[in-house]
Amino acid sequence: MSTNQQIILETLLDQQKRELGDDSISTNDFFHLFVTEQVLKNLELSYDEILEGIVDNGGDGGIDAIYTFVNSELIQRDSELIDGKRNSIIDIYIIQSKNTNGFSESPIEKCTSSANDLFDLSKSSDNLRSVYNNELLANRDVFKNQYLHLISKFPVLNFHYIYASKGTEVHQNVIRKVDNLVETIKKHFDKANINFNFLTASD
Repeated sequence: MSTNQQIILETLLDQQKRELGDDSISTNDFFHLFVTEQVLKNLELSYDEILEGIVDNGGDGGIDAIYTFVNSELIQRDSELIDGKRNSIIDIYIIQSKNTNGFSESPIEKCTSSANDLFDLSKSSDNLRSVYNNELLANRDVFKNQYLHLISKFPVLNFHYIYASKGTEVHQNVIRKVDNLVETIKKHFDKANINFNFLTASD
């Protein structure tokens, strides 16, 4: 049985999808757009900027969207790299949204597996094309190129993983999977700050 929070969220999604007036967008895709807009609302992205970050498809490595910011400025595929000052802040947002009524271990396990490839700077995107789709690799290169561009200025690196669903609580067996993901990121970026947030229906 759905909770009040789930009913309210589903009603809100239905209303906003009707207001959008685009029957071609699926319910799952709209849920992801909604989640991404909410996660990044303080960064004031345009609709096109949000779309460029979306990479969900076959070969997405368990990632639905990925965005790189330097000092709160979005870096896009056709953007000039930012020179920045010493200790500039690089924020990378990795969003996974599931239009389901719960959270499971599998999405986090997929993110852990893909992180071992995507954030290993020794691996070229060309060598990863048999595993991951072009959109994901293009956005991975945005992060890689910008990070290396600033490396002499010792940037502060923040990873923000967000896993959203219509669930109302997160089982401990799911939460414990986050430790493996953090360990994988730390293997490649030992000084990075890593935040993992579960977004529930009430969130």
